[in-house]
Amino acid sequence: GKWTGLGVTGRVTHATPASMVTHVKSRGSEDDIALQLAQSGVEVIFGGGWDKFLPVRSQKVSEDAPRGPAGTAGLAPGRELFITGRDLLPSTRFLAAENPLLWNGNPYGTRNDSRNLVEEMKKRGYRFIRSPAELSVISSGPPGRVLGLFHSGSMPKASEGRNPSLSAMTLGALEILSHAPKGFFLMVEGSQIDWGGHANDFDYVMNEAADFDTAIDTVRRFLRD
Repeated sequence: GKWTGLGVTGRVTHATPASMVTHVKSRGSEDDIALQLAQSGVEVIFGGGWDKFLPVRSQKVSEDAPRGPAGTAGLAPGRELFITGRDLLPSTRFLAAENPLLWNGNPYGTRNDSRNLVEEMKKRGYRFIRSPAELSVISSGPPGRVLGLFHSGSMPKASEGRNPSLSAMTLGALEILSHAPKGFFLMVEGSQIDWGGHANDFDYVMNEAADFDTAIDTVRRFLRD
């Protein structure tokens, strides 16, 4: 509907909020979920998972190439090979939101249908952001449709310094949606609380629960002010 927000700390294609606007047989059908989400008309979407919104791209890597987030360690001088976004996914250590590009300047993805959902959404009036700095700027600007995908795959854990934090994404969404003349609906989930439970990791659960509690306090202060 008009003036709706969706935010998660995981990836927007693999979490409970996505089920509010998408319908598939399995939550693992992330390409289909991303496609339906892109066509849903939701005004504000924040989370991780830009790889499911972008097509696979190949990139030549060599010892002579500028060193990027993946590095080229182990390659002998003069040797080269081709990699894609999918090749990078098993090692998410270097997939930081602050450095999300391959050396040719294009974001990588894992879609095999060649569709660029980000570009399709931009043509329908969405502004695409992928960094905490862009979130800060766009939240203070004029209202409008915003797609914020801050990580390839899932967002980092709160204990790993997730940036932007759930509180920052929540406040950004509130700032944008608050311009709605007849009110708005915002769904926020700290999805990694559940992930920590599945992993039977007490510290993971507690850190994520504390992060979600901070987000709740952010909402309360926004409403009070």
